[in-house]
Amino acid sequence: MIPLNRIIIILSALSFFLIQGCGLNDYPYIYAPEVSALTGSPGIIKIYNRSDNDPDVFQGYELYYKFYIKANFNVDNTNDYKNLFSVEEPEPSDLANLGFKRINTVQNTDSKTPYPMIPIDNADRDESFEITIFFDRIAFNDVIPYVDYENTGLYRVVADPANTDYYKSFIYDDMSESDTDVPAADVTLSLYVFSYGKYDRVYNIYSKPVWLGYIDYGTF
Repeated sequence: MIPLNRIIIILSALSFFLIQGCGLNDYPYIYAPEVSALTGSPGIIKIYNRSDNDPDVFQGYELYYKFYIKANFNVDNTNDYKNLFSVEEPEPSDLANLGFKRINTVQNTDSKTPYPMIPIDNADRDESFEITIFFDRIAFNDVIPYVDYENTGLYRVVADPANTDYYKSFIYDDMSESDTDVPAADVTLSLYVFSYGKYDRVYNIYSKPVWLGYIDYGTF
C-alpha cells in the first residue's frame, strides 16, 4: 500500500502539471473603463479612468478602429460585435482578425507607437478622472483627432502602392478610397478601447474591449 503522504505529494504534483498544461495563469485582472460613446455624428468621446485598477499593473489604454462601408454598417458591425464577444475574454488579436487596426500616436514611419497607446502617469493610475478623445473637427479639416491627456494626436497607418507604410490622420482631407484601411468612398468609423497593463514586466494584460461608438463620414 502506498503511504498517505506519498499519495498527497503525487496528487499535488499532478494538479500542478494539469494546471500548467491547460495554460491557466494567475494573472491580475484589470477593469475596462466606462465610456460615453459617439452615435453617428463627429464629436467627442469620454473615457472614465477607474480608481480600482492596480496602479502597479494598469498602465493605460489601447484604441482600435475600423472603417465599414456605410450602407452595410448596421449588419456588419452587429456581426463583428457578436463574433468578438463569442469568446470569453476577447483580446486585441480578436479585433485584428475582424479587420480592426491599432491607432497610432506617432507620425514618423521610423518610429513605433509604444504600449500603451495612451499611457497614464503613475500618480494618476488609481485616480478617477475623465479622458476626452476629440473627433469633433474631422469634417472641418483643421484639427486632427487627439486625446486631451498629454495632447496625443491620433493617426492611422496605410500602405502606398509600393507597400510602404506611412501615416495619415482621420480628417476628411486625409481620407482616400485608395487607402488600404478604407473600403469605399462612403464609410462609417467604429472604435474600441482596451485597458492595458503589464504583469511581472513581461506579460501584456488587457481588459475586455469596450465599444466607443461610430462616426458616419459620408462621402469624401
